[in-house]
Amino acid sequence: IQDNFVLSCQPTIYHGNTDYLKMKLAAFDVPSVEDVSLVKQKEYLSVGIPPKQVEHEFIVTAEQELPTNYKLDLSHFFVGQYLDVAGLTINRGFQGVVRRWGYKGQKQTGPGKTHRR
Repeated sequence: IQDNFVLSCQPTIYHGNTDYLKMKLAAFDVPSVEDVSLVKQKEYLSVGIPPKQVEHEFIVTAEQELPTNYKLDLSHFFVGQYLDVAGLTINRGFQGVVRRWGYKGQKQTGPGKTHRR
């Protein structure tokens, strides 16, 4: 877990209850601030953290609310607690063997068209 910050906590209605909050977290520093819109730059400046690449909102109860600009790190969790973790691939989608494993195919000399497959 690196540089996860709480951007905001706003009241929201969830399943008809008003006891819930919408907590927005941000992670991963942006390599270049010029890539971030001015609206987002102002939002991050008002909180006091550098612009981030990823933002995600979570529905939490009032007891689970964290203050704005709170750095979420490993000390927030306790031993034995389960976490849902998502990963990111290289974003190539579903590919064939040539691109995925570098298969070169058959030799292209001699009779026949097998090398085209």
